[in-house]
Amino acid sequence: MLKYLFFLLVIFALAVLQISAVNYLPFPPQLLLVLGLIFLIGRRRRASILTAFFGGFFLDLIALNDLGLTSFYFLVLYLAAAFLRKTLPNHFLSSLIIVFLVGLLYRIIPAPSLTFGLSAVIGATVDLIVFSLAFLPLQPLLTSAFGSAYLQLDFKDRL
Repeated sequence: MLKYLFFLLVIFALAVLQISAVNYLPFPPQLLLVLGLIFLIGRRRRASILTAFFGGFFLDLIALNDLGLTSFYFLVLYLAAAFLRKTLPNHFLSSLIIVFLVGLLYRIIPAPSLTFGLSAVIGATVDLIVFSLAFLPLQPLLTSAFGSAYLQLDFKDRL
């Protein structure tokens, strides 16, 4: 029970950080999206779905948006990422492709315009960089928190 409370506190803290500080960067990374993808690629579907739902809920609550819209959007994106995770081979490069595509979809679907194309690609690239920088250093912490079988990626084929 304490683990779930700490998990919700981390999600809330990331939502506050996203709304208060990170969104003012020129190309802000989506911290909750990246955290959920780290859980999804690490084969923790329950943690990924909880991150999607509560992350979207907290973002809507803090930003005073329509409650539940971001949660629904995150859940749809995580379903797309889970489908890609099942269809692509189990390599680190395919994980990077999933993060890039989901980050691109996150930025294109709400505002489908050609003027946002380059901005969406740059934003998805920033998400990819944040994922790459956070995934390997978080490996020992996540393994100790969620068990020894947390990360099951094959790192033999990375470039």
